[in-house]
Amino acid sequence: MNTLKSYIYAFALLCGTLTATAGTPTEWVDLGEGKMTDDITTLYENYDAPTYTVMIQKDAEGKGYYRIVNPFGNNPERDEWSGCELTDSDCSIIINATDPDNVHIPMCELGVEAYGDQLSLVSISLYPDPDDLYYDQEEAAAMSGKLKGNVITFECEEALVLVSEFGAECTNISGAFRVELPSGGGTPDPGTGPDPVVPPFSETFSDSNFTDSFTIIDANGDGITWQPYLGSVQVSYNSALAMNDWLITPPLALEEGKKYVVSVDVLTGSGTDKETFGIMFGTHPNPDAMIGTIIESTDIAHTSYVTYTGVLAPDTDGTYYIGVHGCSAADKYSISLKNLSIAEGASPVTPSAPTELTVTTRTNGELKADITLKAPETDLDGKPLEGIDLVTLMREGEIIHTFESPEPGSQLEWTDEVNTCSRFAYSATATAGGTEGPATETRAFVGVLEPATPDGVEISDGDEAGTVTLTWQPSATDIRGNELNPQYVTYRIYEGGGATPLISDITGTTHTFKAVDNTGTQQFVRYEVVAETLGGISGFASSAHHPLGDAYVLPYEESFAGGTSAYIMANSTSNTSNWETYTDDPEITAQDGDNGFAGSKASYFEDTATWHTGKISLNGIVEPELSLHVYALVDGFKGDTSCLKVSILCDGKKKTLKNIVISKMADEDCWQEIVCLITEFKDKTIRLEFTATHDTMRYIFLDNISIYDAHSRLNDVKVSSEDKPVEYFNLQGMKVENPSDGIYIRRHGEKTDKLRIK
Repeated sequence: MNTLKSYIYAFALLCGTLTATAGTPTEWVDLGEGKMTDDITTLYENYDAPTYTVMIQKDAEGKGYYRIVNPFGNNPERDEWSGCELTDSDCSIIINATDPDNVHIPMCELGVEAYGDQLSLVSISLYPDPDDLYYDQEEAAAMSGKLKGNVITFECEEALVLVSEFGAECTNISGAFRVELPSGGGTPDPGTGPDPVVPPFSETFSDSNFTDSFTIIDANGDGITWQPYLGSVQVSYNSALAMNDWLITPPLALEEGKKYVVSVDVLTGSGTDKETFGIMFGTHPNPDAMIGTIIESTDIAHTSYVTYTGVLAPDTDGTYYIGVHGCSAADKYSISLKNLSIAEGASPVTPSAPTELTVTTRTNGELKADITLKAPETDLDGKPLEGIDLVTLMREGEIIHTFESPEPGSQLEWTDEVNTCSRFAYSATATAGGTEGPATETRAFVGVLEPATPDGVEISDGDEAGTVTLTWQPSATDIRGNELNPQYVTYRIYEGGGATPLISDITGTTHTFKAVDNTGTQQFVRYEVVAETLGGISGFASSAHHPLGDAYVLPYEESFAGGTSAYIMANSTSNTSNWETYTDDPEITAQDGDNGFAGSKASYFEDTATWHTGKISLNGIVEPELSLHVYALVDGFKGDTSCLKVSILCDGKKKTLKNIVISKMADEDCWQEIVCLITEFKDKTIRLEFTATHDTMRYIFLDNISIYDAHSRLNDVKVSSEDKPVEYFNLQGMKVENPSDGIYIRRHGEKTDKLRIK
């Protein structure tokens, strides 16, 4: 840009020697009203570049010249001008767009004065002769304007120059100068464009190169039109204006008396709100010339691609253009296109395409698809067919089956089997009298989807030490609820967390395997089960944590000393919160003074956390008893329902011992002991479970858990008859068989003591 600026004055002097009409047409015809965005007088005026309506003409010979008639007379800001004023002359801006990639403006007066100086406009471009210009030609070429569709822009800033007798200044300072030609503008005369293409012709729109050969026309001038989008071409909605946008092919050389089958895959942005499109043809690539119908304007709504097909039958030999017209109502969604094709011209006696081609995948696990279609009844002229030689069915262009001599209009069926789950292109053609007709096409997914996640994963000890058995409910459907045949479903087992696969290709719903080598030291294991089909794998279904190894023996004493656990503990994966260990802080200290306790920490209301211990053996224990300490939080939590549920797991069953409401345990914040008699579990192996349920209370604290033989705790004095049973009495001296919450007198032989049970 700096290089150009240094030559602007010399450039202006050169252009000043040219007349306004040098090299330009003398006869003009009206095109109609267009739009102009003024980024020229903005150099002198303090306003954003306005867009307004102007009258536009084109040269009578159609060479690619355009003229904007008295543009500034229509500028809506002119009444507010301070540095500029209109003159008495009606002047025009002339645009040379004979080369759409090198558009320029020759010297032309504007009919505007700035501070008393008459202004003329010229663009920095290779005009009239690059050898005569005193500036960098390559840089200037990059600054020339472009004509795409019906829009002319000089997007490079300072590409336009205002000239007066006192010098020159660069304008278009925001790069906003823009001219939108009326419908039918921007079209060169026949013979000036590329050579016509003899069909077959196809365009996938998979990349943006198609914009070099297709004509795109924003007929409603809203700035929203057909453009490349994710391997397709798409036009989007305008919330206020109805869609009016054309996508027009390169020129096609077509012959009279032949039929050309036109097809395109179409997708809409909504499955309910209807879009509208049609396909027309004409002899020029502009909307006014699109007078022949291939597919009538059609209302559609589908979020997967559907193929639409029509036939073009030209009346004479010549050059034709095919235009896809997006014409949806205002405030809809979008239309996307792929795979536009024009088949080779066919004789009128050629059979029409088969219809109703449907491919339905089998969802039970087989890699098969059931295909149905209807043989054509007429030729391309609509006359009934006397017979059909064959109908050919293809997948991805390869023949998979032929139907010999089917009756015209008959229903045809075939089952296709594939090697992999994928989306395939299917097509079918009919042949009659030795002439093959056009194809009908569709795309369909063939194969099974991934299965639904299995349910009900249970884990238990295997028969041998260190082994576990997993069982689960089968995946009976795929992810969309289609029934799956069990013979096509297998399962995998992963280590807990789903990171490491352990076992694959399991055909049943139970499996026993070696889990640990060290069968002595107790440890937790957990596993994930997934179902698998040829379509993929399901989600992960998790087992609970399961302890393996030798059970702990009494006394079992877990005090979380120093903020660590002496025994293995596991948080349930199905809860929303977790238990953690803590050390003393200024607000709460350990119940037994060992600088450690445990707590459930919630993030939200109704969070839960469940904690499991390892296995604990009560074998040989006369009177097992559980003691634990829970911190009563009373201050500020009146009416809070946060609670701690204490349960025992044994022989695959769970029994709840206590459900403690934290705010009701005491009259002040303090540790409280909870004692539970568990004599019914004597001589069994158990596990403890602690489930915290939070209301507004963020923390629930637990400390000093112990299981012991209450019989051995009575005293160290030998009783006279140790085989006598333990008896309980209330404070009134009445014997109680099953004591619950309260204070009791306990007697064993000759020894008595007082016991508080909560």
